[in-house]
Amino acid sequence: METKLDYLNFRLKHFKYLSSALMLFFMAYCINESNAGTTTIGGACNATSDCSPGNNGCWGGICTGKYLNIGNICNADNQCNSGKCSYNYSAGISPGTTGKCVLPPMPLGGICSTTSDCATPNSGCYGGICTGSSLAIGQPCNANNQCSSGNCTYSYSAGQTTVKVGSCIQTLAAIGGACSTTSNCATPNNGCWGGICTGSSLAIGKPCNANNQCTSSHCSVNFGTVGVNSGTVGTCF
Repeated sequence: METKLDYLNFRLKHFKYLSSALMLFFMAYCINESNAGTTTIGGACNATSDCSPGNNGCWGGICTGKYLNIGNICNADNQCNSGKCSYNYSAGISPGTTGKCVLPPMPLGGICSTTSDCATPNSGCYGGICTGSSLAIGQPCNANNQCSSGNCTYSYSAGQTTVKVGSCIQTLAAIGGACSTTSNCATPNNGCWGGICTGSSLAIGKPCNANNQCTSSHCSVNFGTVGVNSGTVGTCF
């Protein structure tokens, strides 16, 4: 019959095996750590073993990482979360040169922090977006002077922290001016009707294109009748 002493000897024997296995594991771990490099991302290297754990290797003479954030040191586009490094190493180029992860070139209306973030022919980064000049109707903008029409639906001012984007629209037209929507018309116009900005209760001599726009109830043209085309302007009489 197994005695308590036999049981204890059995447990002690297995404990020794376990202790030996743990000792071998920690020895291997320590040896591996002592052989690991200490050079951090951006540091010079000759081989991947020179680089500290976490780096994905030695590339172009520097220790590089992966999934790097904007501003981190890099030398290849695929190391950056943004997919763009300011320097891209290729074989034959002198090793050791580094760049930084940056935003990819952004189109008009794209978010930016500096002008270098913007693609040409943008004129720069203003109010947090890439903006141009002499922009056509419908293009993204955030200041009136960026539009060829001189009119943007949103105008950035210093001190604003929220990045907003508007669109270039036609210059606000006075009564009688051409329009496609009411938003193209200046107040106190009451809207865009028949291709022109119209008002109400208009005095004699004012531009019109419908009788009911005039105080006299008489306009020399009446949009919607035969022969009167969109954009035709008459006069209250």
